[in-house]
Amino acid sequence: GEFDKALSEVSKLEAANPDLQQAWWRTAALLDLARRKSAPREKRLEALEKARSSATDIDGWKQVEALVSIADTFRELELKDRAVDSLGAAQKLVTALPDIETAKPALLANLARVYSKLGDNDRGAQLLTQAEPLVQHAMDLSRAAVYANIGNSWQQLGRPADALRLYDQALNAAESLVNARPRALSIVQVCRSLGRSGLEMSPALRARLDKLYSGLKAPW
Repeated sequence: GEFDKALSEVSKLEAANPDLQQAWWRTAALLDLARRKSAPREKRLEALEKARSSATDIDGWKQVEALVSIADTFRELELKDRAVDSLGAAQKLVTALPDIETAKPALLANLARVYSKLGDNDRGAQLLTQAEPLVQHAMDLSRAAVYANIGNSWQQLGRPADALRLYDQALNAAESLVNARPRALSIVQVCRSLGRSGLEMSPALRARLDKLYSGLKAPW
């Protein structure tokens, strides 16, 4: 069928293209196949195991990103041991990254979210506590989104007070941007994250958003 044909084509990429950029796209394609809920479970698992193997060829922090997504898909397929194994590999790589690596806090937040989905909120909280002070190393234009990502993960852990605290920091980071366009884009990213998190906004947070929104008219 179509699934087998697609899996075969991606497997050809695996054999023919050992370079790192191809490894990323090959892994992403295999992961996409594994997520197809219309496909038979055994076919999805075959694609997912290939993705897990392919991910080891990805360089740097992008491998962490791939492993976290693979772990979450193992979780969806109710293979907790494989999910935990993939998360463990990802965490080892993240720990080895220097703290000044701009991607590190977001990677820690993503890891924490999947650990929480697997029922390990203690591990998730440890990772988020580690992530928070590292946001200072993120680029100015992305800092608000990184704070929001951590806030989303705190909400996943069932810690709404911490989530609100981080979303407040996200708005501080957005508000600090001098130019109107990046400030507006940062606020949109924070709002999208809030929507995904399911967090009930406090009156103070809602008032801040209203104020920031009205301020976008000048000098927009």
